[in-house]
Amino acid sequence: MPITELPSDVFGQIVGHIESYSDVLNVALSNKVLSSASVPGYLQYHDIRTRLLHPALWERLSHPDDLRAVRVRSLTIIPDNYWDFYEIRPEHNYDLRERLPPHLTPSGPPDRTSDNYRSATASMVLALRRMSRLERFGWYCKSALVSEAGLDDVWETLQYLGTVRELSIFDVAESQEQAPVINTNAVLVLELDLQERFNSTANLDPLLSAVTWPHLRVLRLRGMNCRVPSMTRFLTSQPLLEELALAQMMPGHAWTRLRLPSDALPRLRHLECSSAQAAALLRNSDASIHLLETLLGIEVHDTVVDSQYFSLEHDDDWWDMDHDDEDEQLPSPWKALFVNTLEKLRSLTRLGVVSLSTPEEMETLATVTPQLKQLEICPAYDFKIPDTEWHRLYSLFPSLEVTWSRDLIWFSDDGKTPDLERANIQIQALARACPRLRVIVPWNGKLVIIRDGSESVRWVVRKSWETEEPHMQVGERVYGL
Repeated sequence: MPITELPSDVFGQIVGHIESYSDVLNVALSNKVLSSASVPGYLQYHDIRTRLLHPALWERLSHPDDLRAVRVRSLTIIPDNYWDFYEIRPEHNYDLRERLPPHLTPSGPPDRTSDNYRSATASMVLALRRMSRLERFGWYCKSALVSEAGLDDVWETLQYLGTVRELSIFDVAESQEQAPVINTNAVLVLELDLQERFNSTANLDPLLSAVTWPHLRVLRLRGMNCRVPSMTRFLTSQPLLEELALAQMMPGHAWTRLRLPSDALPRLRHLECSSAQAAALLRNSDASIHLLETLLGIEVHDTVVDSQYFSLEHDDDWWDMDHDDEDEQLPSPWKALFVNTLEKLRSLTRLGVVSLSTPEEMETLATVTPQLKQLEICPAYDFKIPDTEWHRLYSLFPSLEVTWSRDLIWFSDDGKTPDLERANIQIQALARACPRLRVIVPWNGKLVIIRDGSESVRWVVRKSWETEEPHMQVGERVYGL
């Protein structure tokens, strides 16, 4: 029997088991019959992105006679306030544009009152409990007006469902003292970014002590603190973890006591943390030394200011220290260990330097990581050197293919630069200094280099998500001719 002749309820069950939005879309595009069955019933509800204050949506999905809640695979609560979008930087670039079934598009701006937020949260929880196939949940609503009890209901409901594999949570509450505990074996990806207040971060210990997450692949944390025992226990129980981003106060001054077994984190390929955290995590880890490809957020300063790296909240070691010099430049207590560890990371191909203060620091990095293919440098605000010195420093990395050269080249969001001639001079100089260079990332977009064997190179401007193929695309303007 042709699939187009299947009874509608049988076809509905088939489409209902398709996990990917793109796969449902492909089914809908295959012919008119499948499109009419897939789009209104499934595609429009597969991935919902909405503001919390949307009573009509929650009323529809929570109604006991409505079967569409089970069709929701991804639910994202986007910011109610336009300006809040600028504070949200999810690393996986989730699309935060509103997506709703056509008949449920809001007619006007919501009335942002405390009572409405509490009511909307309760209504959303009722709808959430009926989303038995939900796989991804994103919370990007600044929750100062949402009650703590209401948020607890959200986290409890997600745990009740036990189906969510990706969690991305931003700014749980400004008064949050502990991270929410969501313990389900289904979790593969977790991003948890809590509101960080002056010298105060949320305590992650209860979460690390309670959860298992045996299949966790990605963990990204910001605005939290923890202690060494809970952090050690948790990380040593994550054999499948491939990507890890640590909050600054994990575990604070106690980084010197953080030591993982040599077989911990055997699949770790991507790490974002400070130099102190990297030195502590990787000094004993033979498995990570063989697999780690990306390390972001580090520096190799000779001297550091303690208060720029640590805060006093939930930091037991801080209370035992002399604080008369915490705002003064002191010899870095972790540089030597970190540089020694960095030299062993022969699989490392991408490095992100969060602060560069002297040319000697870049020379040190070139000495211990000559194999780098991608290098991101963020100069300190008072670090100024001639352009020719920048070109020399980049030339110290013979395998360099991609660089973030934001001090040399600037492009706006629309792919334009105020000084095209200067940009071309810099690109030609960098291309000569780095024979394998193929992509330059300024502040916006990216510049793709096209080499044809001649001394000068050509280049094109592309969006950050577009191809890096070194060939001119249809309609592109080519520079450097």
